[in-house]
Parts: sequence; structure tokens; C-alpha cells
Amino acid sequence: MEPFDEALDRRIWSLAATRLQWQKRISETRRRLPLEIETMILELMEEQKAAEAEETASLQEEIGFDQVEGDMGQSTMLTLSRSVSLTMV
Repeated sequence: MEPFDEALDRRIWSLAATRLQWQKRISETRRRLPLEIETMILELMEEQKAAEAEETASLQEEIGFDQVEGDMGQSTMLTLSRSVSLTMV
């Protein structure tokens, strides 16, 4: 019969406990991280839409475009404001 090595036994149990802690940390991260990423992407998309709308509005004001409603009630084309007259040649 081999003698019992108490130091080795402690080391093995210590490594097992460490492995369990890491597995728990990894599983928590795997649950939490996708939700954080989804939230961040949705917020960024909304910020981008708002910035694009703001930029479009400022450009339209700068150029002098007005929106005209189409048959379906949708904005279908932009026309120049009254300050610019077009003539066909």
C-alpha cells in the first residue's frame, strides 16, 4: 500500500476548486455578454439614425429642399424651394 500524500491531495482539491470558479465565471460571462452587446448595438443604431436624420434635415435646410407628399402619402420626391426657378432649355 502506498503512503497517503496530503500535500498532493490539497493541491488536487485546490486545482479542482479553481477550475470550478473559472467555469462559473465563464458561464456567467456567456450569459451576460450577448445581452450587453445586443443592447449596445441597438443603442448605436438608434444614435446613427438620429444623427442621419439630423444631418439630412440640416442639409435640406442648407440646400433649400422641401418634401412633397406623393399619392400614397409617402415622401416621394424633393423639390426646390420657391427661391430657385428652373427653366427647360
